[in-house]
Amino acid sequence: MDVVGACRERGIRSVAVTAGYVCDEPRRELFAHMDAANVNLKAFNESFYARTCSGHLRPVLDTLEYLRHATEVGLRSRLCPSRGSTTPTRCSPG
Repeated sequence: MDVVGACRERGIRSVAVTAGYVCDEPRRELFAHMDAANVNLKAFNESFYARTCSGHLRPVLDTLEYLRHATEVGLRSRLCPSRGSTTPTRCSPG
């Protein structure tokens, strides 16, 4: 966070680019220093996060809900129908 503070002193804004998988306490600390956030939502279902990311969807949704009230947020969605997302969109290979 030292770099963020030094940048802010020089008028440079900070943007967090994240998958959104952040626990509550570090989430508050991290985003308290950010001017904006870009969250990459990978899917809208729990099974995708369990199978592909070895994680859970709920922490990502919690981060999005937190950011909705905390800062400017951009949502990047790279949903992949072949990998279990519920919305058909273009998906990069891999």
